[in-house]
Amino acid sequence: MKRSVLVKIHMYLSAFFAPFLILMAISGTCYLMGNKGSIDKSIASKIITPEANLNKEKVEELIKKIAPDYSYEYIKVKGSDFYTRPTTRTFYHIKKTQEGYTIFKAIPNFLASIIEVHKGHGPGFLKTLQKILGIALIFMLLSGFALAFQLKKDRLKTYSVSLVGLVTLIIMLIGL
Repeated sequence: MKRSVLVKIHMYLSAFFAPFLILMAISGTCYLMGNKGSIDKSIASKIITPEANLNKEKVEELIKKIAPDYSYEYIKVKGSDFYTRPTTRTFYHIKKTQEGYTIFKAIPNFLASIIEVHKGHGPGFLKTLQKILGIALIFMLLSGFALAFQLKKDRLKTYSVSLVGLVTLIIMLIGL
């Protein structure tokens, strides 16, 4: 591939995906620094039931009774808890208690929503875009690396910095 074509592909992919990557960097950094946003939870309903366990079908029925117009993509089961997804917008959390089940209506703030996107808990179309972003990011990194190696004056610097990065990664992986 000609250098000029590689530069243009690299540039356009980088320019298009830069806002997404910046948002992912912000959300990941906030999460790791302990700022995970907030979720306003309120009790939507309490169900006292002799049944030991709910299943997805029964949860769907309960949600339709509470919020007939509410739409969601699927229900996530985590232990004895149920969550409607995506959790990037208003969602329901059904939690097992000693008395039965409590259904919470949960409304995430913006930071909590983008952290959920970062975790892959967003709507299906956004998950598809994230997969494309992952593939594009790999291409952007490899093409940037290839472009840097094509410049004689930067080749040694690129090798050196890459080696330091590789050694750092290996040290971190050994520490796992």
